[in-house]
Amino acid sequence: MNFTRLQQILDRAPAKRILVIGDLMLDEFVWGKVGRISPEAPVPVVEVTGESFYPGGAANVARNLREFVNRVAVIGMIGADRSGQKLRELQAEQKIDMSNSIEDETFRTIVKTRIIARHQQVVRVDREQIIDPSPAQIAKVIAAVRKNLPETDAIIFEDYGKGFLTTELVSQVARDAHAAGKIVAADPNSRHSIAWRGMSVVKPNRTEAFLAAGIPWRDPDESPAEDVDLVRAGGAHPDPDHAEAVKWFRKAADQGHAGAQNNLGLMYAEGRGVPQNFAEAVKWFRRAADQGHIGGQVYLALSYATGLGVPQDNVQAYMWLSLAAARGDQDAISLLASARTDASP
Repeated sequence: MNFTRLQQILDRAPAKRILVIGDLMLDEFVWGKVGRISPEAPVPVVEVTGESFYPGGAANVARNLREFVNRVAVIGMIGADRSGQKLRELQAEQKIDMSNSIEDETFRTIVKTRIIARHQQVVRVDREQIIDPSPAQIAKVIAAVRKNLPETDAIIFEDYGKGFLTTELVSQVARDAHAAGKIVAADPNSRHSIAWRGMSVVKPNRTEAFLAAGIPWRDPDESPAEDVDLVRAGGAHPDPDHAEAVKWFRKAADQGHAGAQNNLGLMYAEGRGVPQNFAEAVKWFRRAADQGHIGGQVYLALSYATGLGVPQDNVQAYMWLSLAAARGDQDAISLLASARTDASP
C-alpha cells in the first residue's frame, strides 16, 4: 500500500460506522516505588503512588478505532461490578457505544492488573472467567446486531480466547452481515478454535497462521513476500470436520443424552455438518427440553418466538422460557422480563 492509498482510506474513515464484537477487559496499572525487600519472602515491596485504568481486549480495539472513526460500538460481556462500571465510563468518555454489551450479575469483569515500579513491571495479576455466553445471551447479541446492521459499515471480531465469541454467535452474525453486503473481519486466537467462515478478511499473526495451517513454526524470512512457508500458510484452508461431530452427537443423542440432543439441534439450525433444517433442529431441541435441559428449553422457546422450524407461537415460547426461568436461569428470567415489557401498553 502506498501513501496515497493510505491517505484516501484515512480521509474516508471518519464517516464509517464500525462494530467490534469480542472479549472485553479492563487494564489496570498500579504505579509505585520499591524501597525494600519483604521480610516474608524474597520479593520487592511496592509502595503504591497511583493507579490508572484503560480499556483492554476488544474494548481497546474500539478505543483505537475511535481515533479514526466517528461512530464505534462494541459488544462483549462484563459483570455488574465496579470494574464493569469503570469500563463503561472509559468507553463513554470516548463516545463508544456499549449499550448492547451483556451485563451478567454472575460474571466477573475480566481485569488485568500490572504492578509497575521504577518503570519496570514487577508482576501481572489476571482476574478472569473463561465462560461462553448462554443461548439467551447469544440470541440477544444476534438480535441487536441485526437491528443495527443497516447503520453499520463493518464488523470486527476480536478473539482473546476468553469465551465470548462462540461458533454459533460468529457464524450467525457473519451470515447476516454477508447477506447485507457488510465487511466482516476477524482477529483470531490460537487457543480458541472457531471456523471463520464468511469473513472478508482474517488477520492471524504468524504463529496463529502456522498453527491453523498445521505448518511447523520457524523463524521468519527477512522479506514476508519471499517467506515460502508464510505464503503456504496463507493458502491453507483448514476446516473442522463438522460431519464427524454430527455423527458423534447423533450417537449420544439417540441414547438420550440431553446435551448432545441440544448440540445436534444447533448443528441443524446452523447447517454445520448437515443441511440446514430448522424443523429437525426443533425436534432435537424439544427432546433436550423435555429432559429439562435449560439450553434446549431456551432454544425451543426462541424457535417458537421466531417461527423457525415450527409455527410461531408466543404462548409456547413463553411456556418454555418460564420452565427455564423457574429453575433459576437468569437469561430466561431476563428474556421473560423483556417480553413482559414489550407487551405492556
